[in-house]
Amino acid sequence: MKEEYKKLLLELKKNIEDSKKRYEGIVEGLVGYRVGFLKRTDQNTSIVIPPLEMDRVFPGDKVRVLVTQENGKDNLIIEEILETNLKKFTGVFLEDETGAYVIPDVVGLNKKIRIPKSFTKKAQNNDFISVEVLEHPFNNKKPKAKVIDIIASSNGEMVEIKYTTYKN
Repeated sequence: MKEEYKKLLLELKKNIEDSKKRYEGIVEGLVGYRVGFLKRTDQNTSIVIPPLEMDRVFPGDKVRVLVTQENGKDNLIIEEILETNLKKFTGVFLEDETGAYVIPDVVGLNKKIRIPKSFTKKAQNNDFISVEVLEHPFNNKKPKAKVIDIIASSNGEMVEIKYTTYKN
C-alpha cells in the first residue's frame, strides 16, 4: 500500500510542476529604470521583470522564468540563465570611498559594476575603459568585472574618436 501512495504523490507532484507557467526569453533592460522585460521566444509578447529580478541578470541574457500568482498578480522569478552574451563591454571608470566601478555603456544595463582593486590596471576616475565580466549577478551575487584596457583619459586628446573607434 505504501508503494501505491508513493506513486500517487509522485504523480501529483509531476502534475503540479507541469501546471506551472514557465517561459523562456531574452532580457531587455529599460534605459534609466531598474525594471525590464522578458521578450518571450515562443510568442511576440513581453512580461515585466521586477527590479529585484533585474538585478540578477544582464540585458541580452536568455533565461527561463517561472510565473506564479500572488494576490491576483503575476510574479516572475528567474529560475535559470540559459545563455549570456555580455562578456566584455566598455564604460567609464569610477572610484570612490566604497570601491572601484565601471559605469557601463550598454543599453539597458543600469547599474555600476564593481571592479576589484587588483583588476583596475591603474585606471583613473572618468577614464574610458574596456572590461571583462568576472562574475555574473545571478544567484544573488554582485556582478564583478576587470579592466582589460584603458581606452582614453577623459581629459586626453581625441577621446571621442578613440572611444568610438575602440567600440566599433
